[in-house]
Amino acid sequence: VHIYNASPLIRSNNIFPTENNAAPSMYGIWIEANTNNYKPIVDSNYIEAGIRCDGIYKSVGTRSTITNNIIKVKSNGGEGVFLHSYVSDSAWVYNNLIYTEVSAGYAINNIGIPYLYVNNNYLTGNFLQYALYLFPNNVAKDNVITKSTRGVGKYGTPNPIFQHNNVWDNNI
Repeated sequence: VHIYNASPLIRSNNIFPTENNAAPSMYGIWIEANTNNYKPIVDSNYIEAGIRCDGIYKSVGTRSTITNNIIKVKSNGGEGVFLHSYVSDSAWVYNNLIYTEVSAGYAINNIGIPYLYVNNNYLTGNFLQYALYLFPNNVAKDNVITKSTRGVGKYGTPNPIFQHNNVWDNNI
């Protein structure tokens, strides 16, 4: 599913990015736009991110809401939700279950959104980088982060707001 310069509601789908074809899909859902005027909502989907795939990839632009999804990361190095943007100013990621049974990269990885709100997510499994990676000024509240190689990481200063999270049984 590719969303470009649009504000759709993507709800109640079973998404299996192709993993056995000669040219596999890289993302279950790929979100991008030229401005912050677009506000797509990704809600209540089941995504199995296969070989060389990320569950949800939010690249430039948009003010996306990602909520109530179940994302299984099946690829070594794959990511559940990859938030990559220096154009987007905000995003909301809440009430998601993101898990892996292999050695995946990240559950939620933010490398550019200054105002990210990450609330009530359950992140579990062997995420080799971090289960949750935040930028300055991000807000993470009421998440469960468990059984990961690394639990939580952050980039730069000031520190993100990190409150009432249950972080346990991680190697670091």
